[in-house]
Amino acid sequence: MSIRLTFFISKNRIDIKRLCAQFDINTYEELKQFCASKRIKCDISQKEFDEVHEKNKVVKNETTKNTLPEKPKPKTGRRGRKPKAKKDGNADQKSST
Repeated sequence: MSIRLTFFISKNRIDIKRLCAQFDINTYEELKQFCASKRIKCDISQKEFDEVHEKNKVVKNETTKNTLPEKPKPKTGRRGRKPKAKKDGNADQKSST
């Protein structure tokens, strides 16, 4: 019994882009070979694969060109206990008057 590729992708909670990156798939033929080796029905057309794969290439090129140095995030101080009250030496002593 074989399953569809779309079911396999949704079952693993990934998309085609991440599947290609994980298994180093660069062409539609490699995707078909992957499906054949895993006994999965490849129900994704070449047009759909090309659309997703072309978007990956464009996004990778744009992100490398337009990167700005990131500003470090300000640290947020965690609130701890209240500081202990300072004791005066007079608190334990009785007045001598």
